[in-house]
Amino acid sequence: MFKDMDLARDEMASYNSLQRERREKPGLDLNVHVLSSAAWPTYPDVPVRIPQNVQKAINDFEQFYHNKYNGRKLHWKHQLAHCQLRARFPKGDKELVVSSFQAIVLLLFNDVPEGETLSYPQIQEATGLSDPELKRTLQSLACAKYRVLSKKPKGKEIDPTDIFAYNTNFSDAKMRIKINQIQLKETKEENKTTHERVAADRHYETQAAIVRIMKSRKIITHAELVAEVIKATRSRGVLEPAEIKKNIEKLIEKDYMEREEGNRYSYLA
Repeated sequence: MFKDMDLARDEMASYNSLQRERREKPGLDLNVHVLSSAAWPTYPDVPVRIPQNVQKAINDFEQFYHNKYNGRKLHWKHQLAHCQLRARFPKGDKELVVSSFQAIVLLLFNDVPEGETLSYPQIQEATGLSDPELKRTLQSLACAKYRVLSKKPKGKEIDPTDIFAYNTNFSDAKMRIKINQIQLKETKEENKTTHERVAADRHYETQAAIVRIMKSRKIITHAELVAEVIKATRSRGVLEPAEIKKNIEKLIEKDYMEREEGNRYSYLA
């Protein structure tokens, strides 16, 4: 995971260097973290319509990346992104630190004449966000601590009949404001699915660590293997020896390793 972060920084440095050579100044600062899906938790794809200028920057980075790595494919996880926006209010300019979904909604109001509004259906049509995602995004912008949007009728919940406007009365003592996204409430089924997905990812990580250690050591005792797996995976939490043993048994069944003949507590690669 740490190697991924270092490589991502190197990729951005290379991309920015190419931009300087082209003498192109993009309309926004794009920072991309290209991470290996095998080393990170899995995340579902959340449909959303990206603003044209942001999409142009994304396409440009994709072209750079595919020219460098032929055959690789990028899967964009926009729900994990965040943005910094410069916002102008009558009572003072602000720098807003927001999620990508919050930014997409706020940017819609750049094209709305002063005093006019956008309805919930209009915002949904423009963003392509599902009801759960859009409702919690609008709730964070119009009903929470920092109300950079105003809502009619007033209230703490979002309804499809609500209308929204740029809040000309917004003010705050801080110049830089972070607007937290409201967490999506999980159903029991979704909670169960999440835990199962996390457990599956943990099993894959454990098995990958065991295979790497076996390839390196060729022969190792059970106690040594357990200790090395715990050490190799501790950045994401300490594993229970019983869980490691289960994954060892699975790898033996798949013929990735075997027990040493005559010694149940020693393994061969």
